Amino acid sequence: MATLNLLRQTRDELLLNDDETLLDMPRIFHWLSVESYWALCRDFELIESAFKNSYPLGFYGGDSPISITPLVSDGATFAWLRDVFFDWAFRR
Repeated sequence: MATLNLLRQTRDELLLNDDETLLDMPRIFHWLSVESYWALCRDFELIESAFKNSYPLGFYGGDSPISITPLVSDGATFAWLRDVFFDWAFRR
């Protein structure tokens, strides 16, 4: 997976990080292919490929992922957060 390993911000016991080793791909697969409306029925390999070819960003509470998004960028002038998903337990 592509990673910048530049982002590690903590606030109110939440961690925002771009470290791909923290990604829980089975959970991300479930979130996107089962719980989201825009990525229903996508297969695991497609979702995994999307993250491998992006800069993965995640919010974590302790050891658990709370939110994920792949950041797509040309590295110079353009960045796009796509398929942003927050765990239902953390939505208001």
